Amino acid sequence: SIVQRKRKKEHNRQNNLKNWKTTDISNEIQDCFSLEGFMGLDELTDYNEEDIKALIVHPKKKKKSTPSSPDFKEELQVSNLLNLKKQNNQKGKEKKKATTENDFINLTSLSKNSINDTFLTEEPNLLKDSPQSNKKETNQSSNELLSKLSKKESRKLKRKITFKLKLKERRKKLKELKRKQKASDTNNENNNNQNSLNESHDSCNKKQFSSKPVEANFSEGNVSDWLGLGVPTKVLQAISEMKFRSPTPIQKETLPHAIFFKKDIIGAAETGSGKTLAFGIPLITNIMELKENYKKKHLNDLNVKKDNPLFALILTPTRELAIQIQNHLNCIAKYTDLSCFAVVGGLAQPKQERLLSKFPEIVIGTPGRLYKLIKDGDPHLNKFESIKFLVIDECDRMLEFGHFKELEELMCIINSSQNRRQTFVFSATLTLPVKHKIYSKKNEVTQMQQLVDKIGLNHKAKVIDLTTKQVTASLLRQIKVICMNDEKEIYLTYFLMSHPGRTIVFVNSISLTKRLSSLFTLLRLEPIVLHAGKQQKQRLKCLERFSSSENGLLFATDVAARGLDIPKVQNVVHFQLPKDPKIYIHRAGRTARAQENGLSFILLGPEDFKDYKKISDTLKLNADIASLNIDRGFLDGIKVRVELAKKIDKEEYKTRKETSENKWMQRTANCIDIDVDLQNTHALTKQQKSSITFMKKELNRLLNTRLLPKGFSGTYPTRTGNLVVPGLQHIA
Repeated sequence: SIVQRKRKKEHNRQNNLKNWKTTDISNEIQDCFSLEGFMGLDELTDYNEEDIKALIVHPKKKKKSTPSSPDFKEELQVSNLLNLKKQNNQKGKEKKKATTENDFINLTSLSKNSINDTFLTEEPNLLKDSPQSNKKETNQSSNELLSKLSKKESRKLKRKITFKLKLKERRKKLKELKRKQKASDTNNENNNNQNSLNESHDSCNKKQFSSKPVEANFSEGNVSDWLGLGVPTKVLQAISEMKFRSPTPIQKETLPHAIFFKKDIIGAAETGSGKTLAFGIPLITNIMELKENYKKKHLNDLNVKKDNPLFALILTPTRELAIQIQNHLNCIAKYTDLSCFAVVGGLAQPKQERLLSKFPEIVIGTPGRLYKLIKDGDPHLNKFESIKFLVIDECDRMLEFGHFKELEELMCIINSSQNRRQTFVFSATLTLPVKHKIYSKKNEVTQMQQLVDKIGLNHKAKVIDLTTKQVTASLLRQIKVICMNDEKEIYLTYFLMSHPGRTIVFVNSISLTKRLSSLFTLLRLEPIVLHAGKQQKQRLKCLERFSSSENGLLFATDVAARGLDIPKVQNVVHFQLPKDPKIYIHRAGRTARAQENGLSFILLGPEDFKDYKKISDTLKLNADIASLNIDRGFLDGIKVRVELAKKIDKEEYKTRKETSENKWMQRTANCIDIDVDLQNTHALTKQQKSSITFMKKELNRLLNTRLLPKGFSGTYPTRTGNLVVPGLQHIA
């Protein structure tokens, strides 16, 4: 009976194994879970839990079975099925975490290989015993899995793939930018002996007519804020070398409209806000495109390289401003094949004609010299048909009534050639209405209407007005001192001693600059004079000397009031207030430039109150300008020194005036061949000479001694033993 029971059990087991039914594996893998049973298989028809547990959990007293025995085959079948179930669960978890198509394909390939490996390699006899599971069924199930993906799922996978690829590319680019930025920083640290600003401008001027541009190599991380404004890479390289990391507000507003849409621009912004680059960068980018198209049209012409057309013309009111714009544009166009040249008065005309024979694409100049060269028949300047860009800087000064008559004739000549032209008009004191082509109620022509009529602006020009209510720079601090006209020199010396730094003193006449310069040379302050009576070369040398000294002092007329970008000017002094409030704004604009602090100091005398009221009305000051804090203990010592210097200067001025008149008489007599007896009526006597020498010695003694406040003895030192002098520390 025992033997019969065993035989029945074996017979039932074999029948149960034959009744396993296969199902579609693809649906189960796609849903990432298995049914009750073994990896997607249906339950047995005659399901017996005890028998299967007996097979899974081996008894302690189990006989060693040979590979040929039927028990060994049955155990292998069940164990393989259980392993497949575990593998399927693991693969399902991996599928949920997978986000890209490659991961998903790998997962399906793994499941496919696992099925093939287990059913084909590990147990070939199992396939023989179960005729329903064949190789064809396994291959079909894996192919059906890939074909059953819906369109939405495939789209999602593609989106995920593209998004991840873009992220990887961005990360790689950021890493490269950081590496390049580190390399550039190390190179800058090693190259500490760099040239000054003027030397860099000179190097740009030497390369202005070079045909081979320098190769551009730079890291975009330094100029990342410029990337969306349409600036080409060659210009970005030059901007990064000039260390302009981010554009100013006027540049952000003008560049897209001027580069992408080619609109006419009317711009107004505070002084020192970067208006030169606001029209300089669009000029260079647009001319680069025009020059490429011009070369493509004239490929076969041999004279194209020699004879470049005149693309741009820039007009400025002063000579110094024209040379300054030339230096800035040459530095920006360093890595391009473009060239620009300034044509101004006061310099040799034959030399300028020789440089114009090299056909620069951009010409900058003052109206007088440009008009003269055009009338003389210069071939390059007479190319009015090729002019595509016109710039008028400081246009309110250029369009004033009675000034620059040559400008009106120039505009008539330029407008005679009816070509499409892009025009730029910039100023710091331009009053801009919203609709710029409107007459006033009294039929008076407004300033904007003058621009439209004279320059030929388009009525759809882009108006960019970034001026504040006060018009002056936001970081400018204004102070004043109310005094008599005779006391202005005393308060000026006090201000210069208490506020060290680069200072410009503006006056209204040339004679006053000469008198103040002789007075302050006696006080050992080494002033520099700049006015229209000097030759152009002397004016340029004076500006170079002033910009090179840290505590430089410059006495200037309104020649230096407009447009000049002198670096690091801390103080501006108005020794005399101008009649026009706009000139005051331009004077004060020489300081507080490029987001730096500055100070404007007004010496307010009895004659200046009318002009001061006009200035306060235009600036719309809610409160009066603050007064300078003065330590009265130092004024007595300063007063003694200044009055002594005035006496010396007064005595010497008489002899200087007479000697200069005698020299002029002698020169004219020599030209006419006439003998003239010159008598020195104001010649100094021995007593006067001795008194002047005595006064100079006394002045030198006072200047060598330390200036102390009134009532300071200096007999009581501090605990440390050092003597602390109260009041101003900069006075020596």
